[in-house]
Amino acid sequence: MMATRVRERKSPRQERSKVMVEAILEAASQVFAELGYARATTNKIAERAGVSVGSLYQYFPNKQAIVRQIWENYTTVIDEVLAAELEKLQSRPDEQTAVLVVDRIVDTLVEYNRSNPAFAEIKRCVDATPELRRL
Repeated sequence: MMATRVRERKSPRQERSKVMVEAILEAASQVFAELGYARATTNKIAERAGVSVGSLYQYFPNKQAIVRQIWENYTTVIDEVLAAELEKLQSRPDEQTAVLVVDRIVDTLVEYNRSNPAFAEIKRCVDATPELRRL
């Protein structure tokens, strides 16, 4: 069985390319939230993003590659918050700081999930795909 390609084809270098990739990722999140991963298509994602499907394929070979990038963006945000909060705890390792750090981490996770309705669908897709689950 052939491994599914889940990496980007190329990285955007110019500002307009970066804007296009962000539009694709935002559109994909919306489409995944509305239709679910199984019913979402690259054509629907490209249409929602206002780009041609060929432009989408320049950066992402398939839906899994889009999911991977959305997931990596999510984990980057969460990693940054965790690192900043844990640094506070290291500098002041007392119970009050620990409670504040845990509250901030939980609040960040809850807010991210609330403001990103596709997260649950993306998480299900990551969990169901061996290549993505290793992330």
